[in-house]
Amino acid sequence: FLTDERWTELDVSGDGKVEFEEFVYAFSKWVTATERDDDDDEDERDKRSKNPLTQRVRVALQLSRTILEKRGGNVNFTRIIMRFPKIHDVFDRIRSAHKKWDVSGDGHLELQELQAAMNELMNLESTGETDGIDQDQIENLFMLSDFHHDDVKGLDVKEFIVFCAVGFILAEAGGKSAKLNTGERSDADKEYRNAMMDIVGAYLTFDKEGKGYFTVDEMHSAVADCGKKDAGSLLTAERWAELDENRSGRVDFEEFVYAFSNWVTAGDDVEDDE
Repeated sequence: FLTDERWTELDVSGDGKVEFEEFVYAFSKWVTATERDDDDDEDERDKRSKNPLTQRVRVALQLSRTILEKRGGNVNFTRIIMRFPKIHDVFDRIRSAHKKWDVSGDGHLELQELQAAMNELMNLESTGETDGIDQDQIENLFMLSDFHHDDVKGLDVKEFIVFCAVGFILAEAGGKSAKLNTGERSDADKEYRNAMMDIVGAYLTFDKEGKGYFTVDEMHSAVADCGKKDAGSLLTAERWAELDENRSGRVDFEEFVYAFSNWVTAGDDVEDDE
């Protein structure tokens, strides 16, 4: 079982040592690999909460927290707000890919359309690695990101942003972030990666432990710690209602990214109408 391939999965940083977070991430990946066919008869909502990727997302967030801490610097929501224009540019890029590969033209990417969109965003065609995407992982990512599966089939633009963000942190934790940086190290690739790390940093402002969710009390505590009116005016009771998509009393990473995309692109619809 513990082959050279397994060691490569464990040693994410490639430094010849395996840290606790690296081990837990790899271990969770091995365990969930056996669970893919166990819940075919579950209710759709249960499928999202019990998605095989859920635990891996949690561990990936903890690993991302470790990475951000090692880089130093105090990440807070006000600083993220100041970078909204750059994040918006990356969201425009994702929006363009969504529109291009929405073959049916209904405003939603269905599962079969995602492969081409992923290839473009990851720049895999130019590297000859289009076969390297795990189809099972794409399907599970699709289910995690599909908030309105009861009403409409496929991912709208904001759900596709969730899809990209979750895919990014999983690849980052798995040591494959270069692929999710669109392969090449161009300025656009760096902007994509920086935007995704900004999203993760913004989320971890509230979920400081990286446990996979935060509560309204934790949100208020983070805003109080920030002490800046910009963040305080943004994170109101109305914003909490936008965050808590399933009204569970807590917000997971996917719900946060969905609401965050609304905040960053606020005003776009008005501009489009004009």
